[in-house]
Amino acid sequence: MTEHRKTRKSTHPLSLDDRILWNKVARTVNPLDRARHRQAQQDVWDDWVAGAFGDDEPTQRTPTKPRAASEPKRPAPPPEPVPSAPRATRAPSPAPIEQPVYRKLSRGRTPIDASIDLHNMNQDEAMSQLHRFLVQARARECRHVLVITGKGRSPHSDGVLRRMVPFWLSREPFAGLVSGVRSAARGHGGEGAFYVRLRKPAEPHGHRNR
Repeated sequence: MTEHRKTRKSTHPLSLDDRILWNKVARTVNPLDRARHRQAQQDVWDDWVAGAFGDDEPTQRTPTKPRAASEPKRPAPPPEPVPSAPRATRAPSPAPIEQPVYRKLSRGRTPIDASIDLHNMNQDEAMSQLHRFLVQARARECRHVLVITGKGRSPHSDGVLRRMVPFWLSREPFAGLVSGVRSAARGHGGEGAFYVRLRKPAEPHGHRNR
C-alpha cells in the first residue's frame, strides 16, 4: 500500500510581488525609540490641555540654549545710589514779643483775639489742647492769643505747665505756628499766662512782624 504524503498548503496571504514591495517599504522605515515616543505622547497631551482650557494655539516649548562653558559670566551692575531725602526745614524758635507790642497788649490797645485756660490739665492733655487751639486760632486769622497756665503755687502743683509751655512753643509742631512769646502783664495773669503771637498763614519762617 502506497502512502501519500499530504502536501501542506501555504496560508501566506501575500503574493510574491506583494512581499517584494513590503520588503522595499520596510527598509525605508526607522523604528521610533522610547524617548521619542514618550515625547510625542507628551506633545499630544499638552496640545489637548491647551485646547481644553481655552488657549488658541498649542503650547510651544522653546528649547533653552545651554551656556557655553567658555563664556564668562557678566558681573551684575552696581546698585544705583539712593537719593537722600531732603531735610525738613526747622522753624526757628519764637522770639520774645517786642516791648512796644507788649505795652499795647497789656494796655488793651492791641486786642487779644482768643484765649485758652490749661488749668487742671496734665501735660499730655495740655499739649494736645494747646496745639489744637493754636491751629484753630491761626485758621481764624487770629494774631495775638492768651495762654493761661496758672502760677503753680497751689499745694498740689509745682508749676509744670508754666515751665513747659514756653519750651513746647519753641519746638515743632508749635514753632511753625508761633512767632513770638512773652509772659503776660499782671492784668492778664502775670507769671501764670503768656502772650502768644501767631504767624500769618503766608508768613515765612524767621520773619518778624509786629
